[in-house]
Amino acid sequence: MESNKRQEIAKEHGMPFKETIKGYADMGYSMTMTAKIVGFSVSSFIRLCDARDWRHWFKTAHDCLGHKEGYEYRKGQFTEAQRKSLIKARKINPRYITLEYRGITDTFAGHAKRYNINLKTAYNRRYKCNKELNQKDLDYIFNPKKHPNKTK
Repeated sequence: MESNKRQEIAKEHGMPFKETIKGYADMGYSMTMTAKIVGFSVSSFIRLCDARDWRHWFKTAHDCLGHKEGYEYRKGQFTEAQRKSLIKARKINPRYITLEYRGITDTFAGHAKRYNINLKTAYNRRYKCNKELNQKDLDYIFNPKKHPNKTK
C-alpha cells in the first residue's frame, strides 16, 4: 500500500517521489510537516526516511519553515490590554498565586502542604471564598482543625 501511496504522490506532483520529498526538505519543511502534507502518518514517514537515509535532508524542528512561520505569526500578537488581562487571569488561578499568610510568602499549594491540608480540599475551600482573599478567608482555607480527614 505504501508503494501505491508513493506512486500517487509522484503522480500528483509530476516528479518522482524521492524528488518530491527532497523538494519539501529543501523548502525548509520538517519531517513531520512533510509527512502531513503528502498524507503519510508521521511515524511511517520517519521510518521510510530512516530506511532510505533521507533524514539528513530535513531541518530540525526549530529551524524548519513551520516553526519560523508560527513564531512570526505569534510575535506581537498581544496588545497591552490582552497582556494585562492575561496577568490578571494568572493571578486568579490559585495554583500559582503567591500570597502571604502568617508572615510566610508562598504559593497556594505551598501553604496547603505546610499546614498539612489536602490540596483539593484547600482548592474547594478557596472557591467558597471571595476572589480577593482576606485574612479571615485564609484562616478558613488553611485551618487544619476544619480539615475533614483529621480526627479529633
